[in-house]
Amino acid sequence: MDIAKSRPDDRLAPYVRHYVSRRARLGGELVRIALPARTQVILEFYFAAPHLVEIVSTGTRERAPTAVVVGPQTFRRVDLLLSGIVEVFTVQFTPTGLHALFGIPMRHAIDTAMVAEDLLGAALIRPLHDRLATAPDHAARTAICDDVLLAYRQLHRPTATPSIASRIVAAIERGRGTATVADLSIAAGLSPRQLRRLFDAEVGMAPKLYARIVRLDAALTAHRATPDRSWTDIAHDLGWFDQAHLDKDFRALAGSTPTDFPI
Repeated sequence: MDIAKSRPDDRLAPYVRHYVSRRARLGGELVRIALPARTQVILEFYFAAPHLVEIVSTGTRERAPTAVVVGPQTFRRVDLLLSGIVEVFTVQFTPTGLHALFGIPMRHAIDTAMVAEDLLGAALIRPLHDRLATAPDHAARTAICDDVLLAYRQLHRPTATPSIASRIVAAIERGRGTATVADLSIAAGLSPRQLRRLFDAEVGMAPKLYARIVRLDAALTAHRATPDRSWTDIAHDLGWFDQAHLDKDFRALAGSTPTDFPI
């Protein structure tokens, strides 16, 4: 799969982390991609056939919309099944960016995939999809998204000041999910209950759960970087008590033990 990645205009940095293009020719056989719990919030556009999505709990399969907003996921809710020609452009928001730019209450976005036109409006999404579909390359798509989102920002004038939630998110990610809620609350100057209420609105989940998912992602990243490294060593490096503690989090967030998860 060919992947291109770029950063947005600096003025969009509080809202968007990256733009990503993916292209592949996979043939007729389905390729399964397991999706564990994850903190990413994305707006995704499909220009060939949309992904086939399989609901893990039921095995039910359905096509994704041609443009979809996917909120943070707190468990392995779906797997992707890819085949044929894959051509996708993704806007990856910052964890608080969808809320800050569009005013979406993030508690409503958890464990969901929403038709982008329904959530953000057909007037924004339809012409944006059409322009992206005819753009010649990733650089052109980056410029188009910058233009559209900057125009939206100018019209609606959302706050560009980093919120307390965004600063705590950054602290969690720097610590790879190992910080305690007590430490995070002290850093924010808030009680644990106030911090949770803030996260509920701007991030969509409790800070403790967010940290657990960040730590899971750090473990998967460490394993992919060094496949021969033992899971026990990774567990100790990232603050799990032992392998059993790691296995418990993996079952809850990824649907299997580390050794059984399809990397």
